[in-house]
Amino acid sequence: MSDLFHKLSFVKKIIGLVIVVILLNALFIVWLAGSYVNTQNRSMLYEQLELEGTLVTQSIDHFIGIHEILVEEMANNRMFTEFVNREPDGSDVTLWEGYDDIVGDLATSVAPLEAVHLVYLALEDQNQFVSNIADTGPENLIIGNREWYRQTVNEDKVVVSEPYIDAQTGTLAITVSKVIKDQGGYPAGAVGLDLTLDELVNAFSGYGIGESGRVSVFDQYGSVIYDPLFGRSEQVIEMHETADPESEEPVADETHYYFLHETESSEWKVISSVEIREVTAMGRGFLMNVVLIVSAVGLLVIGLAYVTAKHMMSPIVELDETIRGREDTELGFDIPISILSRHDEVGSLGLTLSEMSISIHEYVDELRIRNDELKLEIDNHMQTQNELRLMLAVLAETNQAFFIVDSDLHLVYQNQASDELVSHYEERKGWKPKSVLAILDVDRFRNELIELVEAISWETSLLTRDYQISVRVITHKSKKYYLGIIEDVSDRNEIMQLLDNLQTYDDVTGVMHKDRASDEFAEMIEKKPDVFACIIACDIDGLSTIFNAKGEAFINDLLMMLSERLREVTGEEDIIGRSTSEFLIYKIVESDQDILFHFKEMVAYLNRRYLVQGEEVYLPLRFGIATYPDFGTSIHQLTEFAITALNYNKLNSEQKKYSFYEDGMKDRSEEEYRLYTRLSFAIERQELSLALQPQVDARTGTIIGFEALIRWTHEGQPIRPDQFIPVAEKYNLMLTIGDWVMEEAIRMNRVLIDSGKSLPISINVSAVQFNDPLLISKLQDSLERYRVPAELIKIEITENTLINHKETCIEKLSLLHQLGVKVSIDDFGTGYSSLSYLRQFKVNELKIDRSFISGIPETDNGEITELIITLADKLDLSIVAEGAETREQVDFLCERGAFTIQGYYYYKPLMLENIMELV
Repeated sequence: MSDLFHKLSFVKKIIGLVIVVILLNALFIVWLAGSYVNTQNRSMLYEQLELEGTLVTQSIDHFIGIHEILVEEMANNRMFTEFVNREPDGSDVTLWEGYDDIVGDLATSVAPLEAVHLVYLALEDQNQFVSNIADTGPENLIIGNREWYRQTVNEDKVVVSEPYIDAQTGTLAITVSKVIKDQGGYPAGAVGLDLTLDELVNAFSGYGIGESGRVSVFDQYGSVIYDPLFGRSEQVIEMHETADPESEEPVADETHYYFLHETESSEWKVISSVEIREVTAMGRGFLMNVVLIVSAVGLLVIGLAYVTAKHMMSPIVELDETIRGREDTELGFDIPISILSRHDEVGSLGLTLSEMSISIHEYVDELRIRNDELKLEIDNHMQTQNELRLMLAVLAETNQAFFIVDSDLHLVYQNQASDELVSHYEERKGWKPKSVLAILDVDRFRNELIELVEAISWETSLLTRDYQISVRVITHKSKKYYLGIIEDVSDRNEIMQLLDNLQTYDDVTGVMHKDRASDEFAEMIEKKPDVFACIIACDIDGLSTIFNAKGEAFINDLLMMLSERLREVTGEEDIIGRSTSEFLIYKIVESDQDILFHFKEMVAYLNRRYLVQGEEVYLPLRFGIATYPDFGTSIHQLTEFAITALNYNKLNSEQKKYSFYEDGMKDRSEEEYRLYTRLSFAIERQELSLALQPQVDARTGTIIGFEALIRWTHEGQPIRPDQFIPVAEKYNLMLTIGDWVMEEAIRMNRVLIDSGKSLPISINVSAVQFNDPLLISKLQDSLERYRVPAELIKIEITENTLINHKETCIEKLSLLHQLGVKVSIDDFGTGYSSLSYLRQFKVNELKIDRSFISGIPETDNGEITELIITLADKLDLSIVAEGAETREQVDFLCERGAFTIQGYYYYKPLMLENIMELV
């Protein structure tokens, strides 16, 4: 009997071991199923999470993009640009002619846009605003000092500001603006929109995945624009600084998953997030259900084991082998027929396990179906978004009449503008068309659509107006439709005709533009290839000086009189053209010897005095001549040769008033141009540098200041200032170079201050830079940025700059004086040397030019130098003598009270590192 119990105990142990093995395998199957469900659920929510962030990003880009287009159009509005560039007369801008039209046009341009709070023009010269609500802005406003305006004028594109709280509405807003420039390319003002973000921000609350999903929006500086969970703001900001917008996988922290998106229209960032617990909730529910099933089955198996111990050994082993032999990727297992066919407890257990396996398969299949349904829902959501985009694309064209027809040309829809076009047609013709298609060229429309792939366009006349019909294909839900846009182009055609005239004729003188004149003369020469001809380029020497002295109206009258004389002195076949600054005379002569005769006759007539606005004027004309066919048969090339000869004459001859084109002139001009192109990139390539020449107190021998002198080294070779400075002045590079010199000199002064040496540095400012309306703000900005006291900077300008810009100089010198910057008159005595301007202008110092010192004492007795020193002493002005190279010259200057010496006798110009060793 004991043997029997021993065997039964052994059998029970074996059965217990088998049961444990079965339960462990069942739990492994549960783990596999849960992992699969979690993976599928997480992938689905990732797609939704990224989609929501993308939709919010697109809505932001669309919102800002519409207003950027509007600002771009307003910046190109001719009425606005002419208003901004109007000459200031000191009156209130509301009194100007056309002010009400401008205000009305501003209000009309943004009437359909609900987000626009304020639209305005900023006029820099008047320091006033013109807005859609006739608000001229605060009093005593200096627009050039406003941060938003300085940001706008430094960009050639539309500028979107960072969000701010609007002072009037108290709501979140942004400013979209663009600079308006004058004819010289300098900022004259700006146009801008103030946009409230309430509607856009309210729309964000509609986004989110499931119960915990949220969307947050931040500007480029990390400030929160919209975040529904303010308690997590710092956490989300920290995530947006580390997340990669290009990543296809979300970023996760302890509680959330994140996706980061960047907008294209601004530097805003969008973060879509969802809690991790929601991602894994479905998988946990599935695992709980399966665990309950496995637990129930396990209890059943244990109960049956005790009852059927003697009969289950072999079947249980078979079941164990079956379960162990399944693949890891399987979610269930197949019970052998030999076990299922048994009528005892083993067969019942096998049947139960088989049913459990089937339940797992069914549950997983149900999850797959639910995943497919969820994916279908996402696809429907995407389709809805596409339909919305289609609607937006249509609405974007609603400024003109439009209609939609199907593939059979049956009208589907026409908007109100099309209805008005039909009504107008009815009023004029007396009959009412059924639709807008009835008044179009339907036959042509139908024929064009046969070959239509993407878009077609044609013009037609309806009543007294011209219209352009544009048609494009739209495919929606596998159906083809045609969107037709009807645009009234009558005004555009009139403008195109006007533009064609403007492209042909100069609006001041009425003569042809250079290129059109060249074309006509080339056609004339083709008919007479064997004739002799010449092209004469004529220019007024010193025209800019006359312009500065007399103004634009005077110059226009003068150019008109010159063009009239050119018409009088030329023949019927001669053609007159004009480029930017030159007149071109295209003339056929009988022989090449006849050219000079006709030319001298023409010059004698043109050099007579002109009576302009009651004032007699003598024009210092210069000429350049290119002959045909001596230097080729291309009229366009000969035109350039004539201009080259003219420029060569202006640069290389003081007495001779004309030059014939010769071989080599072009090479010299090309060399000058090459120097210009290299100089254009000198700052970018860091080829420019500043040398400092010490100014010494001759009584003590100590250094009391410096003058900043520019140096240029290209490809290891130094280029002299007298070579590249004239090129910079001729090709309008002095403003850029001058700004760099001023910035670099102030930076070097900071280095000297940090080393314990606070000494003033003099900076040469050209006439172009001195006339820059932003000069004072640039100087003040650099001083504040480098923390350099204003009294350590001295601005040097020439006498000619002061005399030629007298009115603006008084104001600008006063601003420099208020800022604390000293002003020195450079090369004194070489310009006008008018004593009256020294009393009118706030200057601190006179610099004696080196030409008055170089001959002392051998060839110059120093009378002029002594006179300048006496004048400075009488006017209580400081004096600096340049170019002293000998002991005799220094002694001469000291004996007459000029103790501040700048010259080779003491120091040559030195680089900063040498200066640091010296001081």
